Amino acid sequence: MSYTVKGFTLLFLAIFFSATATYAQPNEDSLLYIANNTLDDSIRFNQFHDLASGFKFYDLEKTKQYTDSIAQLYLRTNNLKHKGVADYYYGFYFRKKDQYDKAISYFDLATQYALDEKNHIIFCASMAEIAGIYFYQGELAKALEININAADFNRKANDQYANSRLSDNYNNIGLIYGELEEYDNALRNYRKAISVSTTPLEESVAAGNMAEIFIVLNEVDSISLYANRCYELEQKLNSPRGIAYAAWLKAKAFLMAGDLKNAEKSAEKSLELYKKWDEKIMSIDPNYILSKAQFEQGKHVPAIKNAKIGIALSQEISNLEYISNGQLILSEIYASTGQYKEALQYNKLYQMNVDSLDFISNRDKLNNLSVKYETAQKNEKIASQKLEISRKDTQRYGLLASLFILSLILILFLYRYKSNQKIANQKIAFLNQEKKLLSIDYMFQGQEEERKRIAQDLHDGLGGILSAAKIQIRTIQNEIEKLESLNLISKTEDLIESAYNEVRRISHDMMPGALVNLGLFAAIEDLADQMNLANQVKIKTQWYTSDELLPEKATPIIYRIVQEAITNTMKYAKAENMLIQMTESADGFSLAIEDDGIGFVFDDIKSEGLGIKSIQSRVDYLNGKMEIDTKVNGGTKYEIFIPV
Repeated sequence: MSYTVKGFTLLFLAIFFSATATYAQPNEDSLLYIANNTLDDSIRFNQFHDLASGFKFYDLEKTKQYTDSIAQLYLRTNNLKHKGVADYYYGFYFRKKDQYDKAISYFDLATQYALDEKNHIIFCASMAEIAGIYFYQGELAKALEININAADFNRKANDQYANSRLSDNYNNIGLIYGELEEYDNALRNYRKAISVSTTPLEESVAAGNMAEIFIVLNEVDSISLYANRCYELEQKLNSPRGIAYAAWLKAKAFLMAGDLKNAEKSAEKSLELYKKWDEKIMSIDPNYILSKAQFEQGKHVPAIKNAKIGIALSQEISNLEYISNGQLILSEIYASTGQYKEALQYNKLYQMNVDSLDFISNRDKLNNLSVKYETAQKNEKIASQKLEISRKDTQRYGLLASLFILSLILILFLYRYKSNQKIANQKIAFLNQEKKLLSIDYMFQGQEEERKRIAQDLHDGLGGILSAAKIQIRTIQNEIEKLESLNLISKTEDLIESAYNEVRRISHDMMPGALVNLGLFAAIEDLADQMNLANQVKIKTQWYTSDELLPEKATPIIYRIVQEAITNTMKYAKAENMLIQMTESADGFSLAIEDDGIGFVFDDIKSEGLGIKSIQSRVDYLNGKMEIDTKVNGGTKYEIFIPV
């Protein structure tokens, strides 16, 4: 049997909506007697409110009846608190009737009146209901936005129930992240819900939600931990409905751990308690768990019976996913007992439903593409509403306020005009600088491309010709023995060999093969090895980063910088040792080139060049910085920083 996050969250969302409900039906006669025999409207309102709230999960029509009483009380008293509460319960009534548009319209009204009256409980409960409807409809972006805004509201609220409502917000945000399969975010918000919870019920809700996430993640120990915590809290609350839910979680943990007897026992307890409520969806999975536990113990007859009960309940609520889960269980049971005809029948039904679920999933993904567009429309509508409110408010201020606003607008306009001029000048300067850098970029790229082309032509063209000539001359030498005494062939061959080596040297200097094939550091090491063979200066390299991290266009530029620095040292420094080192930092890369030569007076040398201008121009191209530390007989050190 497979599970999805959506299956779990839809199951538990019903638990969330019952968080504010009482666990027993109200004493209707007693409350009505007080309401009908008091002259105090606030007392009468409290009795009707308790009746509407108390029947929410027992008798929906009675909830509607007492909501009508609250609405009539508002018409007589004009008390906005009564209006907000009545609209909330009307919204709840229509949500339970699956009339979602009507429900949202009433919840919207409830939030407006509740906010005016600073009734934070009704305000946040209405927001949660709207988010829940969007959640059911698959509009997760809207549901998440509403719950995040509600959490911000409750973090700033300072009434005694703020943390309780905040815990509910975190739980709902966790549900949505679970639906999006962002399990780490879901668990993080559930832990937040526990940290701000003020009652065992709030902690139980979060613990149960965490257990469901761990079911999806197949982490049996964590499922058992949070299922047991949820069970303990619900027993403290003496909530049969909550105990039934926690027993289902424990049954699931036992089944996944292979503890079939306890899985069967917990599933039976869950089903026994759920019989008191007419919410079929909550009984489906316990039936399937019971069926699988019995099947694994060889109790095939009751296993088949309970699987069929689960399918029947799933068909009553038209839940294709749960129907297919039951069909798969029956197919496995029948196959194991040799009833292959029945097994094949249920397997075919299962495959048909799985294909339908895949189609629905793909359709939902396409429908969700409209979320961003709808959000943009909503923002535009809100902006228009704010503009209209602002216009009406401005009219109330009268002529004096209008003149003040006009003066303020004029000042702001002048300030904005000057700011725009300043920004425009900055943009022009930036564009000029960008154009200059772009020209330099093209120049360096052109130089490197031309170097590469010439090197390739020298190597493939002239180099190839010289190689062919060498082979031909060797052939002539083999065929004409009498010319050997003249030694002309050997001398000519030496000249061609020298020319060939010179071509290779020029080609290598213009575009080293190691730079192209092996990368920057290998090319610099190859260059250092060549210098070391000349025994003029001993060059050592140290790399504390990877050349793969460097931008591709920076690689040949850095190589030329190093090559120019080595050339300067070889020509002028009379050094014995040289160190080339590159390190990495969070901001970029540091290149240090140091020798122990005779140094120089920097101010005297700078104007003459000695390759320093060439190095500086390349550093500038990379937006880098260069400092040269040198003194007479004290060596020279180039410190170059190249930003990321």
